Amino acid sequence: MIIQTLDKAYEVIKKFEENSERAVYLCRIPGDASGSSYLVTAFNSEQVPREHVIYFMELSVKQQTEDFEECFLKNGFLYLVFRHQEERKLRNELGEERLPVAERLAVSRSLMDRIVQKNLPDYLLYEALSSENVRVAGDSSVCFTYFLKETGQIGKELFPDICGRLAGWQESLFAREIDGHAAEPMAKFAESLRTGKYHSYAEIYRRYKAVYEKMRDQAAVDGLQPETFLIKLWKRLKKIGKWLRLLLYAAVLLALLGYLVFTFLAPAEGDTPVPFQQIGEVVIGTEEGTSAAGAKTTAEETTAAETTKRETTAGR
Repeated sequence: MIIQTLDKAYEVIKKFEENSERAVYLCRIPGDASGSSYLVTAFNSEQVPREHVIYFMELSVKQQTEDFEECFLKNGFLYLVFRHQEERKLRNELGEERLPVAERLAVSRSLMDRIVQKNLPDYLLYEALSSENVRVAGDSSVCFTYFLKETGQIGKELFPDICGRLAGWQESLFAREIDGHAAEPMAKFAESLRTGKYHSYAEIYRRYKAVYEKMRDQAAVDGLQPETFLIKLWKRLKKIGKWLRLLLYAAVLLALLGYLVFTFLAPAEGDTPVPFQQIGEVVIGTEEGTSAAGAKTTAEETTAAETTKRETTAGR
């Protein structure tokens, strides 16, 4: 089967999907010495919104990305042609746990590099980052395929969703290390992607480079080995110990405060508390106190009278 355009002929070598709504073919150009492969997707033009047709036509004219070859209308179908590389799905590679840390770091870096290099519009980047479309070659380099499944997203604000997909790939690449608390920089980077901390791809890439360098240096030292049970136990004990120390400090302060209050209010041992009703030897408000006070006053008055009498006699 040949799909003919004005200046090219695409020979179908494999059919991925074919129905009344859409068809997806793997094609090559006969006689092309490079042997390049193309993924050709045909949408029934009657079911494609007009703004989607305009979107792809403008991409074809602008030639914004090298992966998007061209688009054209033929026999009631809108054809989209993308360059295609038959590489292994990264999703499958991670599922089989084949990749050591060094390769996963290389894959992670290549993924971020491709995003910058390809300069894809948001919709195509969103599709490219799906689990079906991220592929990895034998040299750990990443490439994208373009099986378009969500054309309804064209024209929508997709930057937060793209950040979420990026976070998902980084978390998948280092899932074992993140679970073992051996890849904290990447865990924090993924979390910041999900929470909308960044506002541009350039900002994301600058932050990623710093994270990548930390991860690379750490891998050179300990291979990003997850924490053992004993290390996890020790860290938990340290956290518990921190709270125990705070509780101990609080208990000591309360004990000191209680001791100060007790020593201030309690009398010294062997002393008899002096009631507030007593002034010196005189007790106020009791009969004994009143009698004692009267006797003392009489004695004082007698002494004063005798002193006066002596002074008078001496004067004579």
